[in-house]
Amino acid sequence: MIAAQRKPSESLSLSLIGSPSARLDGVALDLPPSKKARALLAYLAATQQPQRRERLISLFWSDAESGREGLRWTLSRLRRALEPDGVLRIDADRDTVAIRESAASCDLWLIRQIAKITPAASSTATLLAAAGLPDGDFLEGLDLPDCYEFRLWCTAERETLRRTMAAILATLCDRLGASEQALPYARRRVVLEPTEECAHIALVRMLTALGRLREAQTHIDAARQQFEAAGLPPPYKLIRLWAAQDSAPRPVIELARRPARQRVQFCTTSDHVRIAYAVSGEGPRIVKAANWYSHLEHDLENPIWQHLLSTLAQDRQLIRYDRRGCGLSDRATRKFGFDDSLRDLEAVGGLFADQPFDLVGFCSGGAMAAAYAARHPHHVRRLVLIGSAAIGWRWRGETARATNEHMIALTRQGWALENPAFRQVFTSLMFPDANYDQSRWFNELQRISAEPDTAATLMEAFGDYDVTPLLSQVQCPTLVLHNRDDAMVPAEFGRQFAAGIPNAQFITLPGRNHLTLENEPAWAKLKAEIEGFLAG
Repeated sequence: MIAAQRKPSESLSLSLIGSPSARLDGVALDLPPSKKARALLAYLAATQQPQRRERLISLFWSDAESGREGLRWTLSRLRRALEPDGVLRIDADRDTVAIRESAASCDLWLIRQIAKITPAASSTATLLAAAGLPDGDFLEGLDLPDCYEFRLWCTAERETLRRTMAAILATLCDRLGASEQALPYARRRVVLEPTEECAHIALVRMLTALGRLREAQTHIDAARQQFEAAGLPPPYKLIRLWAAQDSAPRPVIELARRPARQRVQFCTTSDHVRIAYAVSGEGPRIVKAANWYSHLEHDLENPIWQHLLSTLAQDRQLIRYDRRGCGLSDRATRKFGFDDSLRDLEAVGGLFADQPFDLVGFCSGGAMAAAYAARHPHHVRRLVLIGSAAIGWRWRGETARATNEHMIALTRQGWALENPAFRQVFTSLMFPDANYDQSRWFNELQRISAEPDTAATLMEAFGDYDVTPLLSQVQCPTLVLHNRDDAMVPAEFGRQFAAGIPNAQFITLPGRNHLTLENEPAWAKLKAEIEGFLAG
């Protein structure tokens, strides 16, 4: 009789929250010391489905030949650790490998089950079981520096776990009410969401209801310091809540101005693609070249760059558009090269070329804006480039090539999923300091902006461009702005961009986000530089 036919005599329990571990009938097992072996076990358990051997080899080994031998060796060590009683718990054939779920349990599976039906639809007993799991990150302390795609996957899983646990704790607190039983869960939620004001408000309300006023005041003071250290505006709602409780004067909050109501219209490019564009406000014209994450119906409310659009539209007429394949523009076309996207800008710019306008480009839109200014010097009065490079990612070195190739693969796999875990990888890379609301908005904007295949094709197309030969032909005054620690487009490429344009100004700002966010201290400087330059 083969081992696969035996009934498990003992229960295997896997833990992926915190440091990965395994227990057999409550007794800790000695997992292989190899980080790669533990990562492989975690990947098989977390994915909950058979994985092709080729997929596992590409994920954990750089060479296919050594990877096949490495996978066999690793599986043998895992079986020795997990099957001391001879019960088969890892299924492996010539093509696939999987954890046998009927012979195992895993803490992450409980969290996944709750996320699938939502915490609100889960029983209180189930939520309490999840809240009773040990604190910790997904695969805490397990890092494989040479396995880039595995690291991206871990980043997405960790973010999903934090968000799901925060939602579980919030739901549990609602059900338990203001009680001593609920208080530890409210505190844990604040730890998971340190810059989410609603989490702090829920905790302070609970402390107040329990008569712990001194503790509530101490927490508010700590929260203000925490927000300040993170470069965020003070938690005004929290402060107002306590001011009402304490009969103290309420703080005055200055609300950001938003662009005026927009008018959406359509034009046609020279190759017969329909482009949607929006016009808002009155005054001197300013055109924003499209960066490929865009949707005219949602951009004005997006906290990632709503503040930038508000600044550009201040006492001006702002013209924006969705590039082909994205937002409200024609999604049927399959032509997404740099020259094709430049035709979109030329179609929109041509409508407003009866007098020179200011032109702004962010990210990939910067290269298009520079090319447009070079080809149509009489159309552009002043040029602003933010977080841009004159060359596509394939020309920026091996690291950039590897990063973007992995991102393209992830895009095809997970872009359209309701679960934002895959898109959160992009958000974390582009905006590592974004708060919950900013990340949520940007995750959703990615999904609604373009179809998965279009998004991946656009990323591929924008690896090849090189506008360097055109830079010397840019005649208008130019301002190039770049964050010093931008991981998506390093500041060195912004400096090279500025160096190629005659008399261009180059300014770096502190920060590691791809675009300075409104809650960063550097935003005031970026805003002042843009407004001062455009006023010239």
